[in-house]
Amino acid sequence: MRNTLKNTLIKKLLMYKALLKSQSSNIFGQSKSSDFDQMSYSTTRVEDLKDLSTPSIAPDGLKVYDTVRIFTGDNPARQFECGQQRGGNYRCICGLAAVNHSKFEAAFILKTQSLQQRFDLFKAGTLWKTFNMQNNINRFVNLTKETLTDELDYRNLDIYNLKKPELKTLLTETLHGIQRPPALFCPNFDNTCTTENLEQYEISNCEPLHDIVNVVQNLITELPYHLDDNIQKRISEVL
Repeated sequence: MRNTLKNTLIKKLLMYKALLKSQSSNIFGQSKSSDFDQMSYSTTRVEDLKDLSTPSIAPDGLKVYDTVRIFTGDNPARQFECGQQRGGNYRCICGLAAVNHSKFEAAFILKTQSLQQRFDLFKAGTLWKTFNMQNNINRFVNLTKETLTDELDYRNLDIYNLKKPELKTLLTETLHGIQRPPALFCPNFDNTCTTENLEQYEISNCEPLHDIVNVVQNLITELPYHLDDNIQKRISEVL
């Protein structure tokens, strides 16, 4: 009995070994959800993107260039990817203050910033030079009055006779919630969208996953009231 079981296990091991040799295996790892944990993957992601500039050669000699279009459609993933703060008055990556979210005119006037523009705004001061992927990823948090003064002065903003709370508010309004560089710019601050093959990298300004869910829920709720009673009953049974 023991020998039979042993032989069975050996056969299974040999089968799995042959299977692994005959196929390419892809192992995917998922980091924790904090910005600090996810930041540790940025370097590897950038290295993979750089390889896209090398074309694949078809049997007839045709060169095929790959284009990556990454779509991140929900928070907090969107906030991390573009370097936005989580929550707070500027929680939306569109850059509109939460108090103005219901004001359509304010939303229409505000122009959407590209990843490169967000990166340039991050680097417009001096604090970006102390950014560190290992231990200091949010450079605009818990700043002293002296640090706030230096940062705003470097950005050529009028700070005459302002107190610390006013300085903090001015910096917050200037950054529109930007806390760090876009995730794929972090390993090297000399990177640009062109050098990193990020021209097609897209981060939606809205939350389509939430929006679609709400639209579908509204349809499910409203639709039965526009149908005959017998059809309403059948739909209710299905739902």
